[in-house]
Amino acid sequence: TFGVMSRDAYGDTTPTSFVVSVNADSPVFTAPLAPVNLITNGDCSGGTFAHTESWGHWATEDVGWKISGTSDNQSGVQLEQIASGYGGVSSSASHMVDLEATPGDVQIFQTISGLAAGQHYTLTFDIGASNPSAAALEVYWNGNLVGSYNPTSSMVQKSIDLPAIPGDNTVSFKEVGSPNDNPGTSLTTVSLVQ
Repeated sequence: TFGVMSRDAYGDTTPTSFVVSVNADSPVFTAPLAPVNLITNGDCSGGTFAHTESWGHWATEDVGWKISGTSDNQSGVQLEQIASGYGGVSSSASHMVDLEATPGDVQIFQTISGLAAGQHYTLTFDIGASNPSAAALEVYWNGNLVGSYNPTSSMVQKSIDLPAIPGDNTVSFKEVGSPNDNPGTSLTTVSLVQ
């Protein structure tokens, strides 16, 4: 039995093991199948957060997530990447994103192709907030609201069971807290597994 650490293109690691058996001069490999995270940049560490500030980095694209504002005619929307511990909110992941930025609340989403229609998938994510009274999060699956959360000052893991539909499936995280105070929901460690 061999213990290995598998790593994806974004640096996420998963420990696993495999067994090599030799039967009649031909090796047979068996390994437990580790769940595959179908979310790109779920730990918020990848992508191109090209703009550096004293509190972290920000971007308007190229982070694995589509980024938009939550109100009509909101322009200059940026997603802010912050380090664990920022504003007193700590995570097991080294990076998080703040879903409220200048100029207001932010929504991020990803479309996942190739899911088996009718199959259930588990969406897991960690949320917290440096100012919980002004933060609130809604989670959407294929345009339907599947979760509403009021984050606390500690990171908490949430999970939602989601059935896939035929064709593309889209997950979205939308900040709905106060849009004018800068800190919103901190989000990280997003995964979607079967």
